[in-house]
Amino acid sequence: MSKSHFQLAYDVRAGTMDVNELAPALLATGDLLREANRQLNGERSDVTVKVQSDFRRGSFEVALVVDHTILEQAKNLLFPASMVGAAALIKLLFGTEIGKRGVVGASESVLDLWKRFKGERPKSVIEDPEKKITIIIMGDNNEVAVNPQIGSLYGNDAIRYSIGGAVHPVANPEIKGLEIRKGETILNEVTKGDLPAATDELSSSEATGAKVLRATKEVMLKVIRANFEKGKWGFSDGMARFSADIADPEFKRQLDAKEIGFYKDDRILALLTTTQVVTEQETLESRYVIDKVLKHIHAPRQVDLPQ
Repeated sequence: MSKSHFQLAYDVRAGTMDVNELAPALLATGDLLREANRQLNGERSDVTVKVQSDFRRGSFEVALVVDHTILEQAKNLLFPASMVGAAALIKLLFGTEIGKRGVVGASESVLDLWKRFKGERPKSVIEDPEKKITIIIMGDNNEVAVNPQIGSLYGNDAIRYSIGGAVHPVANPEIKGLEIRKGETILNEVTKGDLPAATDELSSSEATGAKVLRATKEVMLKVIRANFEKGKWGFSDGMARFSADIADPEFKRQLDAKEIGFYKDDRILALLTTTQVVTEQETLESRYVIDKVLKHIHAPRQVDLPQ
């Protein structure tokens, strides 16, 4: 087992933080590390993220412990040198000490890339094994060469969405920014200028007296109603039914190309963003968007036995 520590320090004017903002951010941070471990180490190891009760004055700081465990069935395999441990995961995701970076503006972590491109999905990710680099090409043909592991992680939709969830509290007018620390060392920081324009919805909504709560998480959903034209799909999470838009362009392309089809009781594993708006009149509105379809699971089919 390898273990490493880091802190999320939100610079909060009031010295307190709404649990409805903190809890989704912590869950997104846990999802981020688990997904990064899954992509780099496959099913050979597991990662757990625990909150350590060590709060400091001056900011709302949450201390986190990352436990990286090699699974029992993988311990006898000859791959220990290829494993990415807890400390390496934190370095890849958040970087090293800010004052000791290499080239100014270089993307030395996944978070650096996320800030540079505002969390946008790459147009393509090209690996160059000879040069041991990965080239990320964005929609405007802007490209950057990075460490292959960093490039691979940034190209993962779930990782980019999890970063967005972890830094989302920075959109709150009462929170100046976020520092990711390792002890007294600042690994990285996120300011309001680093956020995508979409995450400013909280600020603009509060100007009208409304409050917005938003959370993105990985969910398993049963398809109740498929909509192959423009419109909402119907889903069930096992407890409630709801309608949601699907914003995944690749999923839409596969539907249009008839590469996938849906049958009764099919399920999807997806990234679901839930946005709740509480108006001045205390009415509650909820909106659901499927950001990314991670997996399509066909329902078991009954097979007729021969007579």
